[in-house]
Amino acid sequence: FGLTTGLSTYWRSGTPITAMGYSDWYGNWEYYLSERGAFGRTDDEWEADLHFGYPIRLGGRLELNLLVDIFNIFNRQGETGRWLRYDWIYNGGEDYQSVDWFTGEPNPPIVPGDPDRPPLNPAWNTSSSWQDPRTIRLGARFSF
Repeated sequence: FGLTTGLSTYWRSGTPITAMGYSDWYGNWEYYLSERGAFGRTDDEWEADLHFGYPIRLGGRLELNLLVDIFNIFNRQGETGRWLRYDWIYNGGEDYQSVDWFTGEPNPPIVPGDPDRPPLNPAWNTSSSWQDPRTIRLGARFSF
């Protein structure tokens, strides 16, 4: 009867949780202070979307296509990101760095539970972003 349907889905493994430090040279949080994934991984991420389209012929070459898109049909609002900034801000070399500023030697990687180098950022390793909730989009397409 002319109805078209579509399904889109994905699954992604969790992101490695890594302590990151600030680069004063590049103005970015890009120093790996720990080995990649030393603090585990975030939860797996998955989602599914549906599409429906129904054409209505209006005569000749005229057609009206009614559309419905349902995004995140399971309404899963899982975590998609975490704060990985281990130190809060750069303050003249007192925060954790990947290189000792005084000797030029690499600092050893930070490991989970190290009492001598706890996170300076109180938000470190907390959730920072989540999947969008279920949304529905209605549309109409007129073809001539």
